Amino acid sequence: DDIQDLSPKLKMLGQIVAALVVIIYGGISLKDFTLPFIPSYISHIIAIIITIGWIIGITNAINLIDGLDGLCAGISIIVLFTISITSLATGRLDIASMSMLLIGSIAGFLVYNFHPAKIFMGDVGSLALGGMLAALSMALHVEWTLLLIGLVYVIETGSVMLQVAYFKWTKKRYGEGRRIFRMTPFHHHLELGGLSGNGQNWSEWKVDAFMWTIALVTSGITLVLLYL
Repeated sequence: DDIQDLSPKLKMLGQIVAALVVIIYGGISLKDFTLPFIPSYISHIIAIIITIGWIIGITNAINLIDGLDGLCAGISIIVLFTISITSLATGRLDIASMSMLLIGSIAGFLVYNFHPAKIFMGDVGSLALGGMLAALSMALHVEWTLLLIGLVYVIETGSVMLQVAYFKWTKKRYGEGRRIFRMTPFHHHLELGGLSGNGQNWSEWKVDAFMWTIALVTSGITLVLLYL
């Protein structure tokens, strides 16, 4: 029988259910979230909604970067290593252990995912990995750091959102859609013409090295902000 992909609606439903499992059975959500002049039970409901949005957002952000050999796996190892250091520094050995286990698993996968890749992560791997990273950041109560450590996620997701919004706006205003980037997510823009989009094409290795460097730098900045 032919294998058919799940529809976007079913994928989103599955992610919402997974987020609720994390919240209800994992006890992971925003802690001490309150709004002035708002009853505590309403603040709690808002906190749950934000938690679901955070988990789904990070999950799909990581899914977006899984479009180049080695990119998602390499970035995730760097992010998880930073999370493990933060966990050890705060005495959360459980989170550190889980982070190290994930690093080992991804490293074994990465050996065969380097360009030219022999195996691929796909939605099953990237969505699960995204959910784990979102949950670990919330369990550690340093959610904001994931946006800095994972700046690549922000760049990739932001490029897609900007491209779509600009295309729709220019189509409505000028009658034809225009683009900011050669192609999104941003790693494809680099492949097609470097940072400017008009230069020489970047190889997959060069794109990986560039994105990994960004992750290493932002991880270092995060650790300095946390502990110095």
